[in-house]
Amino acid sequence: MRTLSPEGTDMAAERWYAGDGGPEAPIAKSAPDTCWSCGFPVRLAGPLSDTFGVCANGNANDDGKVVTVNHGCGAHSEVKLARKQQPIPVPDHVFDTLTDDEFVSL
Repeated sequence: MRTLSPEGTDMAAERWYAGDGGPEAPIAKSAPDTCWSCGFPVRLAGPLSDTFGVCANGNANDDGKVVTVNHGCGAHSEVKLARKQQPIPVPDHVFDTLTDDEFVSL
């Protein structure tokens, strides 16, 4: 089994921290809160778990991307959605009253 060297891990962490998912990204600087207190990041395992996670917010620009815990995007889990952004309510269940016998005779 191959594993990433400590040097490779450090290089990846430096790229990610300095990149679009880091705390210095323009979107992070304008965000009202950080990923640390958000419910959407999925923490990485291993030596980078204290600093990085993957955003799992389907409404965020960073969805599916590595972000730092001190990153922010404005789609924090505590953000109240505007009425037009809220999900469409699920309709009531419909009960099918057609029986097999009726279906065959049609």
